[in-house]
Amino acid sequence: MKSSLQHKYHIILLVLAVCAPNLFAQVPTVATPGPNGGIVTVVRGTANDSIILIGTRSSGVYRSLNGGASWAQTTLIASAVNDIVFHPTDIRTVFAATNDGLYQSTDAGLSWSLTLLTTPISSLAIYPSNPSRMFAGDGRPKAQSRGILRTLDGGATWTQVVSGLAGNLSITSLAIDAASSPTGIDVYAGTEDAGVYRTGNTGNTWSAFSTGLPGGPGLRIHSLSIAQTIVLTAGTSSGQFFGITGTQPQWSQLSNWIADPVAQSSAIVVQPGQIPPVTFYVGTKGNEESKPPSAVKGGLYRSTDLGVTWTPLFTKVLDVNSVFVPAYNTQKIYIATSDGMYVSTDGGNNWARQNLGLLN
Repeated sequence: MKSSLQHKYHIILLVLAVCAPNLFAQVPTVATPGPNGGIVTVVRGTANDSIILIGTRSSGVYRSLNGGASWAQTTLIASAVNDIVFHPTDIRTVFAATNDGLYQSTDAGLSWSLTLLTTPISSLAIYPSNPSRMFAGDGRPKAQSRGILRTLDGGATWTQVVSGLAGNLSITSLAIDAASSPTGIDVYAGTEDAGVYRTGNTGNTWSAFSTGLPGGPGLRIHSLSIAQTIVLTAGTSSGQFFGITGTQPQWSQLSNWIADPVAQSSAIVVQPGQIPPVTFYVGTKGNEESKPPSAVKGGLYRSTDLGVTWTPLFTKVLDVNSVFVPAYNTQKIYIATSDGMYVSTDGGNNWARQNLGLLN
């Protein structure tokens, strides 16, 4: 049974597009020493950030054992990395979803081997209470995609589970609500152009979860994040924050979302002493590739009141592709960007570019 706290704060948020004036004037300090780090697509780490792993667009996975001060290339080289997931009970076991397939490490990300999944994988989700159960998203275009794949035996075998999906779908993101039900844990899937789907029976059947979104299900979902059934966030290529509250699966618009056009990444941090006990982080996409570069900046934004108000923590003309906040030190924030890695040690007031050891 869910706690009264979980009932009180159960809310699901979605990011869509807006054009609005900039709501914020003050910007934290961003220092940029060190080399350019190229495009970093994902950052993940242990709860105490003793091990940090990052994935890149073209040179595989790197590892840091000193809080991001320097990086060492691992044996997973020359592959575009889309997601990295640590095993929930054994930090030595890590998975990397790449354009070459799903890789596994058994030595905390130092060395890697290709698993049975050898087609492009966009995302991975692992049951915390039963890690032998995993879901993988096929990120290929719809004509080639197998949609969602499931293993019940730790990856020894994989089965396509697409009953209820609207044909072949390209999957962009996955999230598991570990506390949702004692019998059927909810799994959410974001798609390339069909919104969000949900299953409550281990993937045997899926149903659309996009009612109330502008344009219905025809939305690209960039990211899904979830924390203890309290909140699920999803970012799309069109802007404003939308949410689901209570027991009805109906999206409704929340207030005061920021002006940046694309919600590229998201993260949720549970903070038990805080009311409400969660903090949202959303990274957005800048227009640095336009010629000349656009004035629209990417950034990292934080909300501590379920999305009612937002504070800018980082703004530059680049993409914020991934966010990681260690559970044991929420003052430290790692962001993976199109200009390498940036790290803050004081809750986002000051930032340093930390790319030592990364290849451009």
